[in-house]
Amino acid sequence: MNAFRRTLSPFLCRAQHAGALGFFVCCTAAIATSAIADAETVPYLCDASPVPRPADFPDQPINILIPRGAMSGALPLSQQIAQAIAGLTDPQGEPLGIEVNLLFKSDGNLSAALEFFHSLPPNGYNIIQLNDNYASFLAETGGDSAPLVPLSLSQITPSQIYIRSDDARYSSLAEFVAYARTSGAPTQIIANFGEAGGPPGLEDFLIGHFIAANDLTAKVDPGVEGEAAAPLSIVGFESGPERYFSLFRPEDDPARSDLLIEQPGDIARLLEGGLLKPIFTLLPERYVTAKFRDRLGDTAAFDNGAVTQCGPFFRYRGFFVPHGLPEERRRYLAWLFTRAFDAAGFQDFNRALYMDVLYDDPEVIARYCSAEAADQLFETSLQLYRDCIPARGAGVRQ
Repeated sequence: MNAFRRTLSPFLCRAQHAGALGFFVCCTAAIATSAIADAETVPYLCDASPVPRPADFPDQPINILIPRGAMSGALPLSQQIAQAIAGLTDPQGEPLGIEVNLLFKSDGNLSAALEFFHSLPPNGYNIIQLNDNYASFLAETGGDSAPLVPLSLSQITPSQIYIRSDDARYSSLAEFVAYARTSGAPTQIIANFGEAGGPPGLEDFLIGHFIAANDLTAKVDPGVEGEAAAPLSIVGFESGPERYFSLFRPEDDPARSDLLIEQPGDIARLLEGGLLKPIFTLLPERYVTAKFRDRLGDTAAFDNGAVTQCGPFFRYRGFFVPHGLPEERRRYLAWLFTRAFDAAGFQDFNRALYMDVLYDDPEVIARYCSAEAADQLFETSLQLYRDCIPARGAGVRQ
């Protein structure tokens, strides 16, 4: 089957206000698309079977709410999906003519954004982009079931432990562990997400697994009195750039870090520039294939079967709808977003962010291609958060 690149109109954005919530709206202009076959065709990853379009749906633009700030990494994902949807055609090659508005809440308050989204009619015209933090949010706030269900997951990625590529002390996991265990070696700082004293997140659990797998110990914050000396210390940073560039501060700078936990897509430019490199992937070894290592380097990983509780965890972003959405509209929207995921332009976007490193795994592909499989991943992550947050093992912020 041929893959197509499509000529898309640029986004037009305008600021609007919605009561006390306040958000911006980005909308696609009227689209005149043309399907142009690539010189080198690429097979679809999902190849979803056509779904009949419901009568008179959609007959107006679809709205995607992004509960993050305007400068967050969530906006490009929705922009790319919206552009891909705008370029889709029916089996006869005729444009579907579907427009997408992007609405993002400027202060990034998930609770307020969800409250606003739940006030909207569940008619298929309103979709919200969420990531795995939604599972964490639900686990912390309680409730027997999730009010929203994934329509489509568009990004699934691992977390990794990174070091500076030019670090003279160590260049691999084995060298790092040996250095950290050396008597008299300075405590190594892991730059983590979030402020000290904040609630534990997924990174905390992953760091805990990393510490246990390598027979290390850690203290939560180097500034806390009374904590015993340890090879590792975990420090939270609220700002992503501050966290990333703490690894490049002078050696005598108290804000310097030695390691970073992050996903490859968020630091793609630092990886491409050769400034950072991964030494450990926070997934079982079976996911770290030859293709994975070709893209991200010869990283270590957990032994298969080593993480039996609170993992393995994937980070993911996707698009969610209410449970009460009419079934024929839900099925059509799921097909629409799967087709958008398969679009050549969107795949270029995902590959630039290293999302393709897991494409060899059939279970991961199933979660991209099936709303039911995506929901299974979401429900599994929700249950793991519920089981693991009360346990709070090594490495969590106190």
